[in-house]
Amino acid sequence: MHSIDSDYVRDQLFRLISIDSRNPTLTSDAPGETEIGHYVFSELQRLGVDVQFQETAAPARHNVIARLEGNAPGSLPSLMLNGHLDTVNVEGMEAPFTPWEQHGLVYGRGSQDMKGSLAVMLGLAASLTQSQERPARDLTLAFVVDEEGDSIGTEALVKEFLSAEAIILEPTDLQTAVAHRGFAWYQIVSQGRAAHGSRFEEGVDAIANLGPLLQGLQHLARELIKRPAQSLAGPPSLHASTIAGGTELSVYPAQCTLTVERRIAPTENVVTVTQEIQALVDLANDPLETEAISLRTLQIRNPFQARPDSPLAARIAAARAAQNLASPEIGAPFWTDAAILAEAGSDCAVLGPQGFGLHSAEEWVSLESLDMLGRILLDCIWGFGQNGCSRLRQ
Repeated sequence: MHSIDSDYVRDQLFRLISIDSRNPTLTSDAPGETEIGHYVFSELQRLGVDVQFQETAAPARHNVIARLEGNAPGSLPSLMLNGHLDTVNVEGMEAPFTPWEQHGLVYGRGSQDMKGSLAVMLGLAASLTQSQERPARDLTLAFVVDEEGDSIGTEALVKEFLSAEAIILEPTDLQTAVAHRGFAWYQIVSQGRAAHGSRFEEGVDAIANLGPLLQGLQHLARELIKRPAQSLAGPPSLHASTIAGGTELSVYPAQCTLTVERRIAPTENVVTVTQEIQALVDLANDPLETEAISLRTLQIRNPFQARPDSPLAARIAAARAAQNLASPEIGAPFWTDAAILAEAGSDCAVLGPQGFGLHSAEEWVSLESLDMLGRILLDCIWGFGQNGCSRLRQ
């Protein structure tokens, strides 16, 4: 019976957490993924895995790609496991890179998001290289950069490495996510005219000009969440994110900048989403002497929806059932690289461990859930017979 070494996974988790891999896109003094990428590369080499670096759009930020050939490629779909090397920032954390364990929970930055999953990926590599037999399917382990920023890692990945099936190991509390919303980020700029606070006839208040627009955005936000959900990802949503304007109390503000995030449901059209925001900007401009308010799209990430009757989702459900786990499918509340992989042609699902504290000052992952994740993934790697029985169990 094939298995994953839980002690090895725990050891790798501690090693990975201890490496600072904060994303430099999020803060200028962050070191990025270089050190952790080299560690993963070296460990895979030590295990005897075929591994390589892959260049991305950013210098010195490389994906680590491990490939394990199956003994009957084509008899089962090729499979990719995808996990990101970067983490978010560490505000409020006393010792973010000093992992510690209590009651089976491991704490530290990235423990849940997603170094626990990376440790499982290394554990799977160790299990497969130590086995005297190989699974039928080809397997790719993709350790990617920059998921927390602009996803340049997976953007580069799909141009060179693509598998028929892909499991993105973001934390889902061991539930299978088959959908999530996308998002659009917008910048809205209101132009006014600076003047002394006493000269009302000369000044134009750029901040006040945004008042009607903010009301319109609030009204739209309330309407969006009442729309019937067309998928497990839930309804669309909208919120104002930041606002900045003005220089001092006695001066009419010459400019005010507002940023807005719009979460996009899988059934929505991205063009229509932008048109909704533009319509509110146009309405706010109507009473003004000029088109003082402008809209600019900063970034759009498409939503994800798994294929109807996805063979991969069915295989994961069978693997979960073999572990006596119920198999309800969910929509993930957050965006993942699954959207990029699915758009490139992979049959995708999102599955990861149980934990707490995504992007917060207290973050942990459950070691028991890492063991369970490893067992589920081993079942998926080794494949299933037509009767749904795992070939893992002789």
